[in-house]
Amino acid sequence: MAATSALPGVSLREATQRRLRRFSELRGKPVAAGEFWDIVAITAADDKQELAYKQQLSEKLKKKELPLGVQYHVFVDPAGAKIGNGGSTLCALRCLEKLYGDEWNSFTILLIHSGGYSQRLPNASALGKIFTALPFAKFIASGCRKIQLSC
Repeated sequence: MAATSALPGVSLREATQRRLRRFSELRGKPVAAGEFWDIVAITAADDKQELAYKQQLSEKLKKKELPLGVQYHVFVDPAGAKIGNGGSTLCALRCLEKLYGDEWNSFTILLIHSGGYSQRLPNASALGKIFTALPFAKFIASGCRKIQLSC
């Protein structure tokens, strides 16, 4: 899944639907090597956000909403001045090295920068945008018009 590439002549919608179907097949099931990422690492802005993310991950694993057999980690950005995505990446890589030693270099890792409180989306500020529910309805009313989100 991590290394799949777009096929020529396939629309973005078709590619997205194919990936969503594939992810649905993996949810709640143990994944074989190469089927998904070995490690999913999520960054958090502070200890409170780290706790919230870990609780969300725990619930999603219990409900079998995520692939099993993957190592899920939440890493907190250091306290003090904001360090941005570059600094957060270096901190996350340091944490992975502490956990796995040199072996982390052999893993396929998905690093999701989610540290920070969403100020433009107040409904996502408590848990961050990473755990915000997305609407998957065929149509969503928007004022007087309808917007198609999926087929």
